[in-house]
Amino acid sequence: MNEKALASSEAAPGWCLLFLSGATFPITILPEWAQLVSQFMPASYLVTGFQGIFFRNEPFSANWPSLLALLATLLLGTFLSMQLFRWEKDEKIRTSARLWVLVALLPFLVLGSYQAYSREHLRKARLLMRDLERSVCGCAYGSTSWTTRQEAERIAQLLELGPAAKLLDVGAGTGWPSSAATSTTSPG
Repeated sequence: MNEKALASSEAAPGWCLLFLSGATFPITILPEWAQLVSQFMPASYLVTGFQGIFFRNEPFSANWPSLLALLATLLLGTFLSMQLFRWEKDEKIRTSARLWVLVALLPFLVLGSYQAYSREHLRKARLLMRDLERSVCGCAYGSTSWTTRQEAERIAQLLELGPAAKLLDVGAGTGWPSSAATSTTSPG
C-alpha cells in the first residue's frame, strides 16, 4: 500500500468521528442509530459544550458533564502517552500499557451510556439547533439548509411568484424556501 492510500485509510475513522460529533452538521438530523452512536463520541460533547457556552451564553456549570468527561480524557490521555511513548523504535510497549487505551475511553463509555439512556444530550442539541435556526433564519422549522427568510423572500421576488404561480421545488431539503415563498405570496 502506498503512503497516500495509507494516510487516507488512517484518516477515515477521524472523519467518521467528526461527522458524528455534530461539528459538520447537526446531530439532530442524523438517523436514530447515528444519534445513539454520537453519544459515545468525545467530540460531540466538545461541540455541544462550545455551542452552549458561546452561542447560548451558558455558564460552565451548565456543561459540567461534558467538561468533566473532556477533562478526564485529557488527564487519562496524558498518562496514556507517558505509558506508550518510546524513545527508540525497537523498544517494546508493555501489554499493561496498551490496556490504558481502553481506560482513556472510559469517561465516554460511561457518559455515552448515561446519555443514550437519558437522551439529555440530544435534547440539548435540539434546543441549540432550534435557537441557531431562529437566530440565522428568523424562525425554527427543522431546517436542513441555511437559507434565511430574507433570502427566501428575495428568491420569490426574483422568480416573480404570485398567488397564481406554481413552483416545483426539487432538492431543497425540507422545502423551506418554497414554504417561505408560499407564505409571502399567497393571498390573505
